[in-house]
Amino acid sequence: MSSFEQVLRSVDGVQGWMSPDQARRLYDAAARTEAGQSIVEIGSFQGRSTIVLASAASDGVRVIAIDPHAGNDRGPQEIDGFAAAAADDHERFNANLASAGVADRVTHLRMFSDAALAEVDGVVEVLYVDGAHRYAPARADIRDWGARVIPRGTLLI
Repeated sequence: MSSFEQVLRSVDGVQGWMSPDQARRLYDAAARTEAGQSIVEIGSFQGRSTIVLASAASDGVRVIAIDPHAGNDRGPQEIDGFAAAAADDHERFNANLASAGVADRVTHLRMFSDAALAEVDGVVEVLYVDGAHRYAPARADIRDWGARVIPRGTLLI
């Protein structure tokens, strides 16, 4: 496991909106997981938060990143209109994970979060919801995926 400061430096050039304080919360939650447990991230964009989670998690922790890379809900105030950037976002996501040395620790499900529910077995110890930036799908993620979080697990939004 890398130190928080090392991880923060490793995501310095990765596009995204995650602040250092937010990164710290993700890092701390992931660092508490143990082999055999699961971390699920909904909304990965170009991998900034994914790298933090995967870098902090212990060996044997499943890190599942769910993002359709469809060019919509790309970030705050960027709800649609980025279909042409979708392939580039996906390529950058993969390249950023590889550059950070965590690509082999992450299972990427390139699909919408509602479809991914059936693809992920078991409970979730850490859930990070940062997918759709509209009320109804964000609420559905919190409700449907939140129901999978174990008692005393961590749900970050």
